[in-house]
Formats: sequence, structure tokens, C-alpha cells
Amino acid sequence: MIPSIKRKEWRELLLREDTPYLTSHSFRLKMNTTKRKIKSGLISREQGIRELYNECRKNYDLYRSDLHRIFGI
Repeated sequence: MIPSIKRKEWRELLLREDTPYLTSHSFRLKMNTTKRKIKSGLISREQGIRELYNECRKNYDLYRSDLHRIFGI
């Protein structure tokens, strides 16, 4: 099950300069693309969090191990 969007880890993923170790290349790409959109002002932080959350919700099976590592679930 995907962690709640209200958890602080979602915000930290997009606001941290460093990227945590991720096994999924597509998750890493999505996260970096979303970070760039936020930095360039195309979307707000909240929109970025929703975008990343929705991507993980749709592709949970692909991102499961990374989400377990990040959220400790």
C-alpha cells in the first residue's frame, strides 16, 4: 500500500538536493523531472508532490521496493 500523501517524506524527496538510492530507473527519472519543473517554476511544490504521488500510485508494483526503503514500511 502506498504511504499517505501527507507524509513528510514526499516533500523531502522533492526538496532535498541529494537523491536517495533508488533501484527503479523510471522512479529516479520521474523524481528528477519533477524537481526540475519545481525549480523552473512550471509547477508548485504541492503540484510536484501530487504528481510524484500519483505516479507511484499508478506504478506501485514497479516502485514498491524503493517506497519501502524510503518510508520504512
